[in-house]
Amino acid sequence: MNPITEEQNKNVGSWFLLGGVGNNCLQYLDKNIHHRASMPTEVSFFPAVPIRAQMIYCFGGYDNVEKVQVKTCDVYNIDKDRWHRNEC
Repeated sequence: MNPITEEQNKNVGSWFLLGGVGNNCLQYLDKNIHHRASMPTEVSFFPAVPIRAQMIYCFGGYDNVEKVQVKTCDVYNIDKDRWHRNEC
């Protein structure tokens, strides 16, 4: 396993606020809130797991627009500030 790079290390200790109304992806870092790329779908009530200060995986949830449960896996690349979707 490769060590965390200096660029990735800056994300260690930061907090992310994800989902809800408005497809939020906000990062709290150095006492500032940074707006990041919006999530692909407006969802809430989902688990999110960070992986090595590089990626955040969000599983399922509740679609706020259609009012249904979703069976998706959204992956956020912190360094590239980009989301992509995988079907679960």
